[in-house]
Amino acid sequence: MALTPGARSALDLAESSLHRLLSRHERGDWGLLRDDDARENEWALTHGHPVCSLFALPTGAQVLFITEGRRALTSVLLAGEDMPDPLRAAGAPSIRAA
Repeated sequence: MALTPGARSALDLAESSLHRLLSRHERGDWGLLRDDDARENEWALTHGHPVCSLFALPTGAQVLFITEGRRALTSVLLAGEDMPDPLRAAGAPSIRAA
């Protein structure tokens, strides 16, 4: 797992559990994603493409979970942070909240 400093800080400030949110992401709970993005995730699961989840923290900050297509790496970043180059190169989609 790769965790950006911004995401770590936001999770700490909100006293939110990274593992609880990761578990939701792994179970296919896409959080605040719009319906069309959620459908895209369902397709991506069976076609080896990246999947994403977006969760709101109690502070109002939002964290984005992105698992690359081979499922070897999940990155967690604060919504609005620049996407890490490896994820961008792997074709991680742009995400919109519902």
